[in-house]
Order: sequence, then C-alpha cells, then structure tokens
Amino acid sequence: MINTKTAGIICLLFFSVFIFSCKERNVKIPPEIISKDTMTYLIADLQIIEAAILINSINGDSTLPKNIQSFYETVFKKYKVNKPRFKKSMKFYVENPEMLEKIYEDAVNILVIKQSEEAIKNK
Repeated sequence: MINTKTAGIICLLFFSVFIFSCKERNVKIPPEIISKDTMTYLIADLQIIEAAILINSINGDSTLPKNIQSFYETVFKKYKVNKPRFKKSMKFYVENPEMLEKIYEDAVNILVIKQSEEAIKNK
C-alpha cells in the first residue's frame, strides 16, 4: 500500500511532467520553413477554400473538383509559397505541436474577425 507521503510525491511528479510537457519549447524555425505569421494567414485562407468546397459540394456543384487545384495555387501564390515548401513546413509544425496549435488558434481568430466584418458589411 502507498502511504500519503509517497502518493504526494507521485502526484507532484505527474503534475511536474504535465506542466513541463505543456510548455512551448524554444524551437528555432529553419529559414526554409514558412514563418508562423505567414502560415497562420495561409491556413486561414485554406480553411476558407475548404469551407467553400464543402458548401458547394453539399449544394451539388460538380464543377468544383476541376477548380480545387487552382484555388490552392492562388493561395500559395498570394503568400509566395509552393506546394513542396508548404508540405515541408506543415511537417515541421506537426513535429512541433505547440507551434501548430498556436497557428491554428490564431487562424481561427482571423476567421472569426473576417466573419464579423462580413456580417457587418452585409447588414
């Protein structure tokens, strides 16, 4: 049987591991990787494309599969990125989940702001 002192030490150990595992590591982003700021806006724009594709497919638009690639290419051109660099950057951020989580949080905030602005404009 575990005594109270041992249980306290075990709880403290698990708590410490949890706290330190949640702390963002100071990872240097290599120059060939898309910056966090650019990646945030790029992801937000890609999410808009994904939403448009979903909505149009629900509405039965059969022309979309032909246009999907051009939508992605337009976004990549906007941010001066190519598909291989985007994939390499996504791989980097997936391997650094704290950074990726922050990118997606910020992308969601951008989308919320854009949605609010659109709602105000359409009033």
